[in-house]
This record gives sequence, C-alpha cells and structure tokens, in this order.
Amino acid sequence: MKLILCDLNMTLSANMKEVMDTFFGAKKPFGDVVKDVEVYREDLVGRLTEAQQSGWWVDLFTVRKVRWKDDTLQNLTGRTGFVPNGAWFNDTGMSGKQAATVKRRLLERAVNVRQPELLFALESNSAVHRMFETCGVPYRRFNGLDTIPRVKDLADFAQPPPGFR
Repeated sequence: MKLILCDLNMTLSANMKEVMDTFFGAKKPFGDVVKDVEVYREDLVGRLTEAQQSGWWVDLFTVRKVRWKDDTLQNLTGRTGFVPNGAWFNDTGMSGKQAATVKRRLLERAVNVRQPELLFALESNSAVHRMFETCGVPYRRFNGLDTIPRVKDLADFAQPPPGFR
C-alpha cells in the first residue's frame, strides 16, 4: 500500500484565497467560513477517490489548525462525498505563517508512524518540497493546473522526480 499526503489549503481547496478573504473581511469564525465558502477541486477529489478504491491510503496534510479539523472534514465529505483515510492538522501551536516548520513537524510524525518509502505527497509549496526531499518522501507539485494521472499510472507518477535524492 502507498500513502498519499495531500496538501489541503492550496492543493485540494479550490478557493483558498476566497476562504481567507471572507475570514478576514467578514470576521466570522473560520469554521463557519469553511462550511459556508470552501469548495474543493473536483478533479483531484475524483482521482483521490479512485486511488483509495485501488488500495492507496489518502491523508490530508495541512497547516490548518486542528480546532478546524472536524468542520473541514465534515464540509469536505458533505460537499464531495470524499472521506480521507486520515488527516494531519496543525496541533503544534505555530501559526500558518510558519507553514514549512509546521509541515516538517507533521511529516516527522508521519515518517515515524509509516515508512517513508510508502509516502507520496501532492503539494503546491516549493519550500515544503525541499522538506519532503530531506525526509526522503517523493512528491509532485500540484497547483490546480497540473494533471493528476489515472490510477493505472499513479505508481509511476509517485516515483521520485528526476534528481531526487
């Protein structure tokens, strides 16, 4: 079994800028903004669902605070029907402005729980790409414009990119 760590905020969320603009502009609790505003990339949700059906494990991986985990997962499932196998939310006490450090701590936990050779990441943040390299986790950039391959091609897609150490 391989495990996909899928970034939530800028990879799976289709409208993170709108979510944040609404949060800061309307002064509503973030959980309410998630429920009212956030939508997800249907193409990526479809591919992640296909991957699960083919035996892949899919975890969300995010700097989003753990206190919004339930609201986020309920919204994701309610809007798309997709239920991730697991989720790594920010329980470090650090802000999202320290995204790379937060993700490093979460990744260190994931590597301790699972073998790094089983992990594969979809991530839009290039600073986090370097962290994956350091930890020996293959990744692919995904920013909504990139194409996620069909399940039959996923094993090849999840191989380390050229030059990966």
